[in-house]
Amino acid sequence: MNLNPKKLKGKRIEKFRLTGFNVDGFPMGKFRGFPILVRNGIPGEIVDIQINLVREMFAEATIEKIHQTSAYRQEPECDHFGVCGGCNWMHISYEYQLAQKMDNILYSFTMKNNIVPEQSLPIIPCKELQHYRNKAEYTFSANRWFQPDEPKIENPLERLALGYHVPNWFEKVFDIQQCPIVLPIAERIRQFIRHLAIENKISFYDFKTERGLLKNLTVRVSGLNEVVVIIGFNNHEPFGETQNFLMSTLWMNFPEIKSIFYTLQQDSKPIFEKLEYFPYKNAHPYFHEDVDGYHFRIHAKSFFQTNLVQTPILYKRIKELSGLQGNEVLLDLYCGTGTIGIYLADGVSQLIGMDHSATSIEDAVWNAQKNNISNASFYCGDIFEQLSGSFFNSLPAIDIIVIDPPRGGLKKGLIPLLLKLNAFKIVYISCNPITQAWDIEQMLPSYRLTHMQAIDMFPNTHHVENICILEKNLDEVK
Repeated sequence: MNLNPKKLKGKRIEKFRLTGFNVDGFPMGKFRGFPILVRNGIPGEIVDIQINLVREMFAEATIEKIHQTSAYRQEPECDHFGVCGGCNWMHISYEYQLAQKMDNILYSFTMKNNIVPEQSLPIIPCKELQHYRNKAEYTFSANRWFQPDEPKIENPLERLALGYHVPNWFEKVFDIQQCPIVLPIAERIRQFIRHLAIENKISFYDFKTERGLLKNLTVRVSGLNEVVVIIGFNNHEPFGETQNFLMSTLWMNFPEIKSIFYTLQQDSKPIFEKLEYFPYKNAHPYFHEDVDGYHFRIHAKSFFQTNLVQTPILYKRIKELSGLQGNEVLLDLYCGTGTIGIYLADGVSQLIGMDHSATSIEDAVWNAQKNNISNASFYCGDIFEQLSGSFFNSLPAIDIIVIDPPRGGLKKGLIPLLLKLNAFKIVYISCNPITQAWDIEQMLPSYRLTHMQAIDMFPNTHHVENICILEKNLDEVK
């Protein structure tokens, strides 16, 4: 009998066996061949589940009872686990987390794309499982999300939230008491702004009416204890004394804050990369980081690794695995603020960096000068357009290409251009092994995957950073 997935909604299934994880880190099993994702489960467990959401290709369910508990289950160290979708593996022992991350990487490469690395190195664990994240992003809401078993509250003040989005529901925000993975200063700032706004009757954003002044809050903390705060205001509300009062009070109460910025947001779902950052009191738009003896300037809107503990380890492994000889020309694509390329610059004869962000390139130039790197040049522009135009012909012979793209992987059409560069070695760094494997599969057989090194930059989640070293397949050249 064929299964009609639509009839699964609301269905209770007893003694359902969880068999593995899907690509997004959700425990899952199958009911008559139809995938069911079970939040907060662990593969190997036998559970009673209640199906509460049915989509075309899968269903989602919650656990009602555990009949067979995994030996790897542990008590999550967060009051919001199960509601927040951030640390979706906090209930799993760290040893098992690491093993599953390696399994997921190898599955993406070997099972889905038939790529077998010549050497797969053991994953490098993170020593700090809490308070490792240097960037916190919070959202304001005038109508916080209530859990199904939680009584509704009519008092408007008690309905306010400054917290995180409910998974898969952007308009739903739950209020948090604490977040154990962000740095403590970020939590203190969140609590301060929340109380300050409530005491002074400053309105939180309402996703239904699109009114309310306060929309979101970002706190970035450097390893040098420099703090940058970015407050998102609703552009539908007039700008004036209220915003200035909020920022000035925050400034006076936190000496760690180096700069405060604000954005004026028109849309309910703003694209943060496209927003203009306005400084409070002519603040400098950047903070600074020290990584293994290198000093970097990072613009408030630019990307930087979120795990301060693991970043030096990541950079060291990239350098070690790259096997630099000192005479190579290195092309650093998606270079951002230039941190990886500059870290490698003393091992090559010439560094060429490229990124689409003018702000990041400005920082890259500054960072090279600050670290006395004289063999580097940086260019701003769309990478595909640059490599498919006259810029390509102006490049010297490239020996090594370093790629650290966004999670979506390389832009369509870029891989043939990379192959045309005919570099001897490609170093591909990614926080998404799935798209990384797809891209590398297209580079074969021109290249061979010689080394693969995973580094856990995101404890208690299914995410993982992965370094792949590809070398020119000399047999293919012949």
